[in-house]
Amino acid sequence: MAAGLGTGLAGPAAAATGAPVAVTKYSYTSQAGGYVGQGAVAAFTPSAATVSVGGDTGYVRFRVTTADEW
Repeated sequence: MAAGLGTGLAGPAAAATGAPVAVTKYSYTSQAGGYVGQGAVAAFTPSAATVSVGGDTGYVRFRVTTADEW
């Protein structure tokens, strides 16, 4: 089964001074008819959700929560 879940790193945004600014964002695109994502496309940033990453040398965990979903 392919979940169709992907992550990527965006390049740093430029501040008004031209210095790089870190950007935190999680986005996904799932396959149409997929069991997990059911064809949904979404993007989350800290202004609308809590985005966290954790884990250790054996696994990585991405967690995104909003007022309505996790």
